[in-house]
Amino acid sequence: MSADLPPDHRGNRRRSVWHFLAALGLIATMAAVVAIQLFGDRWWPTIPLLYGPRWLLAALPALTLPLVLRAPRSAIMVAIVAFSAFALGVLDVRTGAVPFSAVGDRSVRVVEFNMGGSAADRAALAQELGAVTADAAFLVECPAAAGREIASRLGWNVETTGALCLLSPHPIREWAARDQMEFWRRNGSGAVARAELLSDVGTLRVGIVHLATPRDALEMMRDLSEIPSKGPMMNANRRLRDDESRAARAWIGGPGETAIIAGDFNLPVESAIYRRHWGDFTNAFSSKGTGLGHTKLTRWFGVRIDHILTGDGVRAVRTTLGPHLGSDHRILVADLIVGRRLSEPPAPDTR
Repeated sequence: MSADLPPDHRGNRRRSVWHFLAALGLIATMAAVVAIQLFGDRWWPTIPLLYGPRWLLAALPALTLPLVLRAPRSAIMVAIVAFSAFALGVLDVRTGAVPFSAVGDRSVRVVEFNMGGSAADRAALAQELGAVTADAAFLVECPAAAGREIASRLGWNVETTGALCLLSPHPIREWAARDQMEFWRRNGSGAVARAELLSDVGTLRVGIVHLATPRDALEMMRDLSEIPSKGPMMNANRRLRDDESRAARAWIGGPGETAIIAGDFNLPVESAIYRRHWGDFTNAFSSKGTGLGHTKLTRWFGVRIDHILTGDGVRAVRTTLGPHLGSDHRILVADLIVGRRLSEPPAPDTR
């Protein structure tokens, strides 16, 4: 039938199909952005979008390409909008880094790393911390023995509790950890600690966290036929993660009290839980990182769930990723400038 149509009519039909696909690609891309940015962790079906392979959604803006190839003048702007929305709103590509320069005598360098228990190479980690001349290392899934061994190799101070380790060449005081039993009973994590770091730029109040994972909830969704029945379980996991962040925030304090919080939050920045409880802190990678910043790695994709957050009077000037050293996470390094509002370290006791 189509063979009997005049050539102009067949061409118009093809162009209509290309226009339809381009419009569909743009609309679908914008819908993905809305789902992630507005409904992420508010509505349980968005959880796979937050924690899954977002790069697969590149198929949506790619629907604009056939029209670009055939009618570039009318379609190029549609494609630019679609791919820009995908890069910024879906992948969360960051462009905040600046070329490194000396940051002055009010700077500190902070490292965060999920060691994966015994997976990370301790000797290599000690060497890496020494090489980057860190002022503090916030290590999660860090066995106490591992923390002490790494600190011993460096000649640093260390505090540990559960699977949290805080290491520093500077004195650490007022170390306190929150009781995890409340969340262990709910199959959560709830690993939270706080301390004061007597750094060269003043006394820094810091916090370290390792919060509940959505892993079990995500595994429930592997069988697509069972997804409609998993809503109550997914919501229970969402409530657990929300409660842990609320408790951790209350234990550590807000940005007016705490200079630095670091750890594995198990929350991407688009999560409503992250925004509710941690959004008033400044995220070091979001402000001064470049690229995707994936800290948790799988064979097929990554996700940014480890964070270094800064409070009032502290700002990041550069944030980069380091090696994984055998863990399934990568090292996160932030150079921070500390304001003068922080208290100065106490004078040495000369008695």
